[in-house]
Amino acid sequence: MEPSCLACHGTKANRPAFVMENYPDDKVFDFKVGDLRGMDAVFIPELEQALAVAAPPEAAVGPWWRHRGFGS
Repeated sequence: MEPSCLACHGTKANRPAFVMENYPDDKVFDFKVGDLRGMDAVFIPELEQALAVAAPPEAAVGPWWRHRGFGS
């Protein structure tokens, strides 16, 4: 979160009226500067294939997220 994001995603009580009116079920508040709101992952099959060919099988340890407990 950047400081400007907190105008809408800061404390629940300080959200702008248009946010409260247009998003009555909003649960995206109480963030602080530096908090992670989301993350994108991009998979490029051609690149993954090229990397698999370039790395010897014994060096292949799998995608980074497997080492951090995210999926199989």
